[in-house]
Amino acid sequence: MSREFQIVQLMIDEDALRGADNRLRNQLAWCMHAHNELTCLNRILLFSMNDTGDGELHGSAKSVQMWCLLQVLAAKLVETWIMLIE
Repeated sequence: MSREFQIVQLMIDEDALRGADNRLRNQLAWCMHAHNELTCLNRILLFSMNDTGDGELHGSAKSVQMWCLLQVLAAKLVETWIMLIE
């Protein structure tokens, strides 16, 4: 079930970036940063869903690990949403 790894590269016009005020440049940087964090957390969560072993102890450990990662991901989503609102 492996898929091809795809890299998407977007170019930002330097003149438009230089012409933007500090607030817009900061918002762009924080949005890119939030996107990177959310993508990384999502991949870690998906990785944590892999089966590592059988038994009650493995199942409990997997559940706790996934719960912790879900809480971090949910908190990051709320933080990003608040940033976008502001």
